[in-house]
Amino acid sequence: MMNVLEDEGRFEESEDGFRKIYIPNDPDKLILGVLDHVNLSQPKPGEDKKSEIDAISARAVRLREVCGASFLFIQQENRNSASMDRRKADMTECSSEDLKDTGNTFNDCEVCIGVYFPLKHKLKTCHEYIIINDIKGDSFKGLRDRYRGLCLIKNREGESEKYVSVNFFGEIGLFRELPKADMISDYSPYMHLNHHKEENLEDEVLDKPKKELIYSF
Repeated sequence: MMNVLEDEGRFEESEDGFRKIYIPNDPDKLILGVLDHVNLSQPKPGEDKKSEIDAISARAVRLREVCGASFLFIQQENRNSASMDRRKADMTECSSEDLKDTGNTFNDCEVCIGVYFPLKHKLKTCHEYIIINDIKGDSFKGLRDRYRGLCLIKNREGESEKYVSVNFFGEIGLFRELPKADMISDYSPYMHLNHHKEENLEDEVLDKPKKELIYSF
């Protein structure tokens, strides 16, 4: 990341000489570091994984504050998030306490979003959406792995503790907000990608103005 920052700008001493400031070549350019996933971090000899992740997170905060760089940390959940006690208490949705290995990443971040998968917990319904349909003779089996819940756990810039139900197509990495559950009479458009073509999604994309995107790694 330091090599990238040095290519995209320069470090200079502040006027008082007590700190360094970063001057980007292009102030409108976003520099984003992605760690997928942070639990794969390898600790140095004599250190544990928590210490290593905490050190990475602290460095990311420093680069965020000094250089304006952004970071996306993907972090796994603890296994106890799927425990029977939590299922009985109906407390299986994502929370800050579920982060695996360390919670310092949550303390350091500005925004934390949890991706909730109710099928993992064998839930029949979630926020009134049908996840598992066990009605005999009904060909609709439930949204199952086509449903995800996005939990906005933390947001320093605005509201938090929000939940958004989305249609998920893992084969192409597509998340799409679902209508309210009581507005859905036919679930078939949300089960297969070919149904989305019937909704003229391709025309919507073509109608949008084209914008050139340049990526560098």
